[in-house]
Amino acid sequence: MLSWNVNCGTLVRNEPEIMAWLVNLVKEAVDLPLCIDSPNPKALEVGLELAAERGQPMVNSISAEAERYNSVLPLVLKNPVRSIRRWPRRRVSTPWKRPFPGLF
Repeated sequence: MLSWNVNCGTLVRNEPEIMAWLVNLVKEAVDLPLCIDSPNPKALEVGLELAAERGQPMVNSISAEAERYNSVLPLVLKNPVRSIRRWPRRRVSTPWKRPFPGLF
């Protein structure tokens, strides 16, 4: 499925505000589902909420790091997404429970 990736990760000091501006700008310019990409949970939340106005957005990726996984999962449950790509960047040595084992 084609989608438009939206990422403003280089602007980390005010990423949630920039994400809102960028998602709105991209929604005006393209007629594709949006794929939100950010390591910042607040920016991801803003992006998902605004992108959902067009239909189910996607989350670009989620790492296997427990902190990242646990910060993104509530956002996905609140704003249902079409898909999530998972990129295990490194092995996690700390055991953690997956609340929905089949989800990822």
